Amino acid sequence: MLLSDSSALKREFSSALVTLLGSHNPSHIALAVSGGGDSMALMVLAAEWCHSQGVRCSVITIDHDLRAGSADEAIFVARQAEKLGLSHRVGRWHERVDGGNLQQKARLARYRLIDELRDGADVVLMAHTLEDQAETVLMRLRRPAGIDGLAGIPQKRRVFSQQGDFWLLRPLLKSSGVRLRAFLNDQAVDWVEDPSNSDRKYERVRMREHLPELARQGITAQDLSNIAAKMAKSKMQFDAQVHQVAEMLTEEYSGDLRLRLSAFCGLPSLLQKRLFSKALCWVSASPYPPRQAARDQALDLLLLGKAQTLHGCMMFLWKNCLYITREAQAIAAQPVALRPKMLWDNRWRLTMSQALESDALWVAALGPKEAAKLRPHLDIDLPFKALVAQPAIFNQTGFLCAPALRPHSGLQAQIWPRDFIESLRPY
Repeated sequence: MLLSDSSALKREFSSALVTLLGSHNPSHIALAVSGGGDSMALMVLAAEWCHSQGVRCSVITIDHDLRAGSADEAIFVARQAEKLGLSHRVGRWHERVDGGNLQQKARLARYRLIDELRDGADVVLMAHTLEDQAETVLMRLRRPAGIDGLAGIPQKRRVFSQQGDFWLLRPLLKSSGVRLRAFLNDQAVDWVEDPSNSDRKYERVRMREHLPELARQGITAQDLSNIAAKMAKSKMQFDAQVHQVAEMLTEEYSGDLRLRLSAFCGLPSLLQKRLFSKALCWVSASPYPPRQAARDQALDLLLLGKAQTLHGCMMFLWKNCLYITREAQAIAAQPVALRPKMLWDNRWRLTMSQALESDALWVAALGPKEAAKLRPHLDIDLPFKALVAQPAIFNQTGFLCAPALRPHSGLQAQIWPRDFIESLRPY
């Protein structure tokens, strides 16, 4: 790589990062670095930028322990980070279980460990590149992907965490991996090659192999990335419409949603389906929407007056509203010991005062028996089916309270991380 191109890459990185940060001025930026060429380039570029801006910069490496040599790669990153004057922390994934999608489990574990190790950083940078985006679009094209799928990897995402929210940014998403490795050669910086990047059992590797042939046919990685960028822009505009509509016809009650039926039925079909999907995700605290075919079938039957269960939710018509509540059977059946601060069912933030910490308390779904006893004493009108899934606190003698429904001294229950309307706000 020519020196001029190294300088150009640094300027492009700086411009991309400044654009993604917007008005936010972080005091600490964490970098997710595996030791591969892309992430090593990210570390070199970000270290220089942070130093010039007086911003603290640290490095996180996640060792998934899925193959021999991964621990050595973490040590390699630590040494390279030290040369750049950066602190380094390693997170190791130990709690694997057999079965299921291993790559998906590893990805979720990676984000969880990054959250635990970011040491207060409210910005985390990741090194996804132009080729990663192109491969993602190809993978989504193989499926019946809609606007969300074809929008590909987002450049910017807000992550909600009990340890404090942070921004996940990808400033290299428009940069080529080939160019990044040429930059590393120019800077005399080594990197490691992950053998899994050439293992054809992974779909992403197989998609990567198609990129050269597609380029010969006139469809480049840049073209595929441009598709993702256009879809991402359309997605943001569509979500702005959904947010506006939801403000007019949606009400939130103790973690449940009511959609005014007449107004909902008057919406265009695409808006109905997207709002319905967003509502299911919010009530179930799921980061992923239901499959389109299952969603469409459930919505059609629901509007005919037939109660449905889908995506961990129960839906039915009630008092001229489309009512969506948590499905009690989708919640863990066993009571969980109550801690001073905890997240229950991945959506209820429970807190108790120090005065109660010595008591033996448990949290579980309210259940039909206690719901029947409690309902006559409530100030709010909720259908019985919705009460059953509400968080309830129990002690050694039995039911103590349902803090989301009735105040109780020293106990609080709040929806986390934000209310439904706020969750729809595009940024």
